[in-house]
Amino acid sequence: MGTTKDPKLWINTKKLGKKIIPCNDEMLALLACFKKCDFVGTESKCAAERKKLDACLMFQAKQPKKKNTINFHLQRLARAARR
Repeated sequence: MGTTKDPKLWINTKKLGKKIIPCNDEMLALLACFKKCDFVGTESKCAAERKKLDACLMFQAKQPKKKNTINFHLQRLARAARR
């Protein structure tokens, strides 16, 4: 009659909430400063925004890495089950 397919192992992460992008506000502030200065002489005029972004990036680099998501583990198990 019909063929049976393996069920897909997937969880919709879009329903879990928006992902927070670290240092997004600092990056937008730096880009806004660049645009305000017409991308000319931005080293001295946007130094404060650059320092804030660098500090945020250094802080994020020191944070522990996030563990793998449930989708990663489900896909890994699905690959192992196919073998």
